[in-house]
Amino acid sequence: MGRSQGDITFPNDSAMAPTSARIFVDDEQLFVQDLSGGAENIFIRIAGGYTLQDQDVLLMGRQVFRFREIPGAMSAANELGVSLEEVSRTLEQPVAELLPLNAAGGSAAPHYPLSFAEVSFGRMKGTYAFPEDKLMSRSHARILQRAEDFVVEDLGSRNGTFVKVCGTAPLQVHGMILLGNQLLRIA
Repeated sequence: MGRSQGDITFPNDSAMAPTSARIFVDDEQLFVQDLSGGAENIFIRIAGGYTLQDQDVLLMGRQVFRFREIPGAMSAANELGVSLEEVSRTLEQPVAELLPLNAAGGSAAPHYPLSFAEVSFGRMKGTYAFPEDKLMSRSHARILQRAEDFVVEDLGSRNGTFVKVCGTAPLQVHGMILLGNQLLRIA
């Protein structure tokens, strides 16, 4: 798939790379592979919980965030039996945070610390609110600290919560993928 190359093309989508992605089946599992060489943002809508990895990119409404985590901090906290809040206070910085990304892909202020066991995002409700974002639901998503992991969950938002594909990622039947400006449902 792509703007100008592939079995399925979207010639009018300027947000899509000439060659964007490949969708294929391997061992009865459907996958998407980023073929744009990083030039494209390919996102998959999360269903249920998704365990965040350092440097993952999330899309909620019009907000694009990069997840940043201090490596090993949560492992040490679990071994010592201390809370996320205590670790953040001791380090004098959050163990994990979301960094908003500007159009050029760099970080922009402010940062959104994940300093509590549950942090929520929404247009009107949440730890962090974005009242100007009409694509974000009133109560959109939350990030939970579960042992050493941070898990993002969509809260039944109308437009969904998405995670950027890095390399190859599995797809679910009835799931959704965002390629350029094209929102596609897997059927």
